[in-house]
Amino acid sequence: MKILFLDGTKGFYPNRINEKPTGGILTSLTHIPRLLVKAGHDVTVASTYKVNETVEGVKYVGDLIEKNVWDVVVFNRNFLDRDMVRFFKDSYKILWLHDVVDHRYFKDDAFTQVNHVIALSQYQADSYSDFYGLPMDSFSIIPNGVDKSVFYPGTEKRDRNLYVIGSAPIKGLFPVEFAFNNMRRLNPDFELRAYVGDSLHEISLTDSENKRIEVLKKSGVDFLPPIPQKDLADVFRSAWALLMPSHYPEQCSNILIQALACGLPVITSPIGSAPEYIVDCVNGRITKTTSSDWYWWWKQYAVACAETYQDTELHAFMSENAPKGILSWEDVGRKWNEMLQVHTCKEAV
Repeated sequence: MKILFLDGTKGFYPNRINEKPTGGILTSLTHIPRLLVKAGHDVTVASTYKVNETVEGVKYVGDLIEKNVWDVVVFNRNFLDRDMVRFFKDSYKILWLHDVVDHRYFKDDAFTQVNHVIALSQYQADSYSDFYGLPMDSFSIIPNGVDKSVFYPGTEKRDRNLYVIGSAPIKGLFPVEFAFNNMRRLNPDFELRAYVGDSLHEISLTDSENKRIEVLKKSGVDFLPPIPQKDLADVFRSAWALLMPSHYPEQCSNILIQALACGLPVITSPIGSAPEYIVDCVNGRITKTTSSDWYWWWKQYAVACAETYQDTELHAFMSENAPKGILSWEDVGRKWNEMLQVHTCKEAV
């Protein structure tokens, strides 16, 4: 098949994942086209990377796109409107979701005119189906994967005093100060390393986010710039736990699955797709409450952090279980190829 990916996410270029901090959207836009090339497809990516070149078989284009030559057009994120649907009227159209439900994302009702929708989690499929009135049978659920040559458990001894954070501040930092101060009571040498900044998603931090970071710095949290994935994997293999103090509903958190693939237990809350990955005391800790129960949530989060630190047998059990069930990008590529074969054939019939 001749497949075109269309994306408007800032900061993309083909080798970014090897050179710069890279979030889930740009990581998947790097891997999936390459895997579909390996499966025998002719794949082109039109993105904010305005250079015409071929990398690992994928054609990257920065000029005008022909409209009648594509068997399949994949609209990434919310890069979709009626004009695009009309322009590619003879192609099989797929909407590839990455964001939370938000009425501001789509300019019009073009999302009702695609042939199929790819969701990253059951949570994402459920929320988009309900919010936009899309029938559930129009969805395939294909999560992101990890590069298992980079993210793997390793044999290094873990530093019990090191916890890490890697999510964007917009996704939540509220329980951190409370939990961190409690951990310092257990051990004054406890270290919380936060790889947090505005370089990961090319979005500037707000004044309120910067103020919260300053408060945490004064408490003793070590804030560092986000780092490339290979360096992050090294940290994950040495740390004791990943903190995801989210009040933001992740659709399929790349940092969560990358941490699990490294055998790093994740401490989080039951919002978004997190409960599809984390089973409490099996591969991580998940609070019973969320940010709607503000201070109770903080308390439960702090308790989960402390118990993970104190119970070394529980930690070993969670660490052993963490990588189980995490897909490789090759697994995800096969799911994409199967989806294309099944659904485009149905449409042809």
